[in-house]
Amino acid sequence: MSFSIIGLIQVLFHAVPLLVAFRITWMHYTWRREGSKNVKQHVEETTKIVSNILFLLIFMTVYLSLDTFGYLKTIAKDVEDTKRSSEEILSKTGPSSLDSCICVNGTNGIYSEVEKVFQLRPQPLQKLQLDILGFTMSSTWPMLEPWMQKHYLNSLTINIFYLDEKYLESSPSFDPGWHTFVVENKKIIEAFKKKNKSYLQGNKVEINLIPYSHLPGVHGFRFNDGNYFVSFGSWDDSGKNIRPPNQDVFLILKSSNISLYPQSMRKLFDNWLTAAINDSKSIKN
Repeated sequence: MSFSIIGLIQVLFHAVPLLVAFRITWMHYTWRREGSKNVKQHVEETTKIVSNILFLLIFMTVYLSLDTFGYLKTIAKDVEDTKRSSEEILSKTGPSSLDSCICVNGTNGIYSEVEKVFQLRPQPLQKLQLDILGFTMSSTWPMLEPWMQKHYLNSLTINIFYLDEKYLESSPSFDPGWHTFVVENKKIIEAFKKKNKSYLQGNKVEINLIPYSHLPGVHGFRFNDGNYFVSFGSWDDSGKNIRPPNQDVFLILKSSNISLYPQSMRKLFDNWLTAAINDSKSIKN
């Protein structure tokens, strides 16, 4: 409707000078034919017509302005409704931006995110399982004592997957020192279990050490409540050895986020964890 009014305004705007020109020509013709007798009457008629047209132009311009203002208000309302809907969707599915779902500090920073799962347990006595798909356990064993002090070790099973010592010895893809790390870290964890045997049994805590023997393409943490912390193995600058995970980026996949991307990453992690479990069976045999 606004476009038709604009067109009519344009027609009337161009019609005013044409009408005035026509009336002046007509008055000149009348004056030559009849003298000045009817000129005054023609001037009054012309003034009246032009005034009416100008009034109509002003009215239509004001109407158009109000109509445009109303249209802009409608657009603003639609934008606000869209924003509100987006916020409601985000509150249910989690943020769409990956920046807020990434930990760039590797294993040095991811444990603070892992601890939030313990802190937010709705039922402290509800059984929780944590699968740690790791490398040499160098970042895991230092957490056990603090977790016990914070009472996180309660109704909990921790499965710690680590690179098998013999595999590390035979593979050219790892620093030779990693073999020593695994041997020493296993001793530390077994000593912790022995020292705190009564506490662990009394609080229904089980800690299992499980070896696997393949490149750690995917590593991280999986809780059985749907919280995942997923990372990917990376090579050092030489391209010959796997780099320590303290520099790897972790994806934080909260259990409340069930959109396509987190679900795909969970399936990927499960796939690599299953491979580690199958590996462990062959190693034990």
